[in-house]
Amino acid sequence: MIVVTAYQYKNSTGEIKLANYASHGKNNVDIAAYGYVETAKRGGQKALAAGTSLAAPAVARTAATIKGLYPILTASEIKDCILSTVESVDNLANKVATGGILDHDAALACAQTKAEMVINTACATSNLTLSSEFTGACNAAAGNIQLFYTGNVPAPTFLWSTGDTTQHLSNLATGIYTVTVTDTARCEQTLSITIPNDCNNVSCQSDLLFNDLSMNSNTYQSNNTIVANGTIEVDSNVVFKAGQSITLTTGFHAKAGGQFLALIEDCSNNIRASYPINQLKTKSSVTKTNKISAKIYPNPTQDILNIEVQKSDMGFDLELYDVMGRRLNTWQVSNNQTTIAVHQLSAGIYFLRIDPEMVKKFVVGRK
Repeated sequence: MIVVTAYQYKNSTGEIKLANYASHGKNNVDIAAYGYVETAKRGGQKALAAGTSLAAPAVARTAATIKGLYPILTASEIKDCILSTVESVDNLANKVATGGILDHDAALACAQTKAEMVINTACATSNLTLSSEFTGACNAAAGNIQLFYTGNVPAPTFLWSTGDTTQHLSNLATGIYTVTVTDTARCEQTLSITIPNDCNNVSCQSDLLFNDLSMNSNTYQSNNTIVANGTIEVDSNVVFKAGQSITLTTGFHAKAGGQFLALIEDCSNNIRASYPINQLKTKSSVTKTNKISAKIYPNPTQDILNIEVQKSDMGFDLELYDVMGRRLNTWQVSNNQTTIAVHQLSAGIYFLRIDPEMVKKFVVGRK
């Protein structure tokens, strides 16, 4: 519980003071918030309303925003961020416990830092890792995603960009689907899976995973990995290109006249190695791990978003997606920090993919 009183501005000096109608007490009131709100009246008129009943919702708004952005935080952690980041005011020093007024932006920044610390600490021991498998038709609303997890802590929860909370998804249209998995130790991992609009000539996805895929003469490309089980059709010439590894699971085969080439190369077509089919190692699953860390702020934002990345080398790729999985923009950043303009975006939730390994969520707000 947070006990809230109301403050007002002195008209002549702009100085903050306790509202003349507001109760106070250093031992039983926690914080002050602005207690004057413009409200609607009949006939399209507006009026200025006042009261602690209008100040309390301002604090509730901050708490709700934090919980929406960082659901991993507990009520006590959210309360700590709100009360520990107040703007100090001399006139309130002996009237409320914190001696200050609500600072919405500072509380959100505190919550972001606290959530990252909670996740990093939890993930250091729980070892939560995610992998996925895509099945079904690429060009129809018949795609299926099977999500797999491993770790030391059972019973995770799932939250997809679609709003679903199940482990697996089915009957999916083409697009990018992002899932956040949280275990009971509060380790949180995010994974994005692409269902391409055409399984043939797929252009440089993060990872491609196919099960029982029928392949004609075409090229399949991935920035990182390809894991596949399927059939190369009669007289078809199939090429797999991946930046890190190509895995053929049990059952992968070619019909009469079928040819297959595996290339380890990046999307700029710099070939690192190529192998005939009989030299490829096979395995049944892949594990995805994050190798970088990143911080984005302010979050929520209105005009700009700062991105700071920590990784062993310089530069990273940046992709912007909306909540429907539509890619809105891409950037190639030469160093490990940048700022992007978001003033043209509508209010809502967006996702940044930072290199293939990491996805960050942010909110654009509008006054």
